[in-house]
Amino acid sequence: MSGGKLRKEKDCLNCGQHVEERFCPFCGQENLEPKENFFQLFFHTFADITHFDSKFFTTLKYLFFHPGRLTIEYNMGRRMRYVHPIKLFVFTSFLFFLGLGIFQNPHLIVDKINEQINTADTTKMDTVIQISPKGIDTILKDSSNQGIINFSLDTTSSFENSALAKRFEHINEAYKKDKVGFWKNALSSFIHNAHYFILIFIPILASLYFMVYWRRKFFYSEHIIFAIHFHVIILIILLINMILGKILHQSVFGYLFIGIILYQFLSMKKVYQQGYGKTLLKLLLIDFIYFILLILMLTALFIYSALMQH
Repeated sequence: MSGGKLRKEKDCLNCGQHVEERFCPFCGQENLEPKENFFQLFFHTFADITHFDSKFFTTLKYLFFHPGRLTIEYNMGRRMRYVHPIKLFVFTSFLFFLGLGIFQNPHLIVDKINEQINTADTTKMDTVIQISPKGIDTILKDSSNQGIINFSLDTTSSFENSALAKRFEHINEAYKKDKVGFWKNALSSFIHNAHYFILIFIPILASLYFMVYWRRKFFYSEHIIFAIHFHVIILIILLINMILGKILHQSVFGYLFIGIILYQFLSMKKVYQQGYGKTLLKLLLIDFIYFILLILMLTALFIYSALMQH
């Protein structure tokens, strides 16, 4: 509730309905004078932020310390105390990709890898991708190049007139003098596309739960809520891993990964109310299929991001 002045008129400025008291019973807007001074504007903004913060921290408390409880609360209709799952996911995704840009800059990653290759004692290698009628073959050969990828096109192939072959030719022409720049742009494009691509993982995971727990009479939307909450946990833990990695100068993802699997197990046990053995078997099946799909889709996304560069 803000400290604004109430209007004398009893019509809601937002929806036009009759307002008896402070809040409109139809849309929930306060019936306040629309013109605010600076202090009223500041107070109103502060109230909105702290209200979100209180719901946000309450949501995080249940999400972290009571695995599965937040999903149950939402599915049972108790929702006012918590941030809506989609808002929570969008906000967490924003923080994750912000952290990714700060702690895992793609240009710095490519520079670091290239530096390690250049200073290695082993024979320097150069990958040449050749396109032939039989497909794409990746060949490693000795080269004086410094571990950067070249693209060469077999012009005798009937493949040369295809759109993909023209993309390779365009990339070869555009980046033949800046192969490190190619991988920097490819990785940047991959991270940018992942902003939207990550949304696909939620219905995929929800579908796996829907198939495995089809006898439990859950609605598909309830599996979606569970999948959203679980992906929020994954994003937060990955963000924590990036921060700790920057502080400790080493990855702690192995320990955090074990925590993710344990959290998933406890969440499934809480939400779906099955025994430990069945829950463990279903977790292994779901994660096996999910990780295969994840690897295939991320690989396809990276190839697409690399080939679609200008």
